Amino acid sequence: MSTVSTQRQTAGVQTAQTPDDERLHRLAVEAGKYLGLNVSEPLQIAELFAQGDANGYDESDIRDWLGAEELDGRSEIPVPPQGDVLGELWRVEDSATVAPTPSDKIERFREWCKDKRDMRREEYDDGIHQHPVEHAYTYKSERQKSVRAKDVERYFLDAYPTLTTVLLTYTRPRSEDESIAEHADKFYPEYPNQTKRRECIKATGYWEEFAGVSLLAPKDVAPKPCAETTHAHDMIVIPTFISSECFDPLREEGVDVSIRYHRSDKVEAPSSVNRLDLEQERGATTALAQEVGANLPVLSAIETFRDTVEMDASTNSARYEAKLDATHCPKYVERWCAHMSCGKDGEPDSNGIRRWRPLGRFSEIADSMKEERDY
Repeated sequence: MSTVSTQRQTAGVQTAQTPDDERLHRLAVEAGKYLGLNVSEPLQIAELFAQGDANGYDESDIRDWLGAEELDGRSEIPVPPQGDVLGELWRVEDSATVAPTPSDKIERFREWCKDKRDMRREEYDDGIHQHPVEHAYTYKSERQKSVRAKDVERYFLDAYPTLTTVLLTYTRPRSEDESIAEHADKFYPEYPNQTKRRECIKATGYWEEFAGVSLLAPKDVAPKPCAETTHAHDMIVIPTFISSECFDPLREEGVDVSIRYHRSDKVEAPSSVNRLDLEQERGATTALAQEVGANLPVLSAIETFRDTVEMDASTNSARYEAKLDATHCPKYVERWCAHMSCGKDGEPDSNGIRRWRPLGRFSEIADSMKEERDY
């Protein structure tokens, strides 16, 4: 028997705190492996949240687990020793085991979503109350991601007189022997253009100031029988006007580069934006933040449905929408999300495909904006 990955041990292993909660322990070990960190080396909490998102956990869940371990409020924790926490996850399957079919993955995903809904349901004398569902493939989760992206832009628009938004789009063909999950997983971190992206941003001179996000989405965000391929975006905000030539190395690699320049006092929310009154109250954003929302498939599908179908007031409410997940979306969205959730091993409870990665100061700024608004 061999393992998929072996985590190196260091002399500082005794200083690493092993969480009592197995879920937190597993996420911290997986995130450390993903980043190539040794035991006891610092793991950013933002990376833990991102790993949790890939596994279907909401950020609030992880904050609760950290609080129970008296680790809340920290920006980083030491990578814990693996121990046997990943025993079943990294077990080598018997050669006779039949790989799950695409339809198996969808059924497993549907059952997983149902279990998540049931966990948030309470029975009272006068009926059953369904609380908002909390996992990575819900309308609520993707709405939160969209709000954070808009908050980050609002921060830059308020703090700087000018800014540049950069949209990078990556595509690659899917070979016949690649599953949808295997194809999606190769965009990050193996995709070589990510190193060049880092070099391009550093060439602007604003590496310490920029913010952005990387995400994966179905290649065609439109109602189709299924989404057979994935594409990737990097969406970046830089707090000044920068030369478009800074990103020429990526263009030479075939990456689609779209750059827009903005004067902060001239940015206005377009009339086509959902919930325009709220946008005007909180502050306008550029088209880049709207593009983030358009590439969050559950959010995009549900909001498109809401805008094209006449719904009564009780149905078209935030309370109702917060109970929706990918299984309430068109089949192409459900299928793609099922493959991302089930990952390469076909199990939604193990290691899914990470679809969302904050870049630069994104998490720091988004957290501070939310805190300021809550206050």
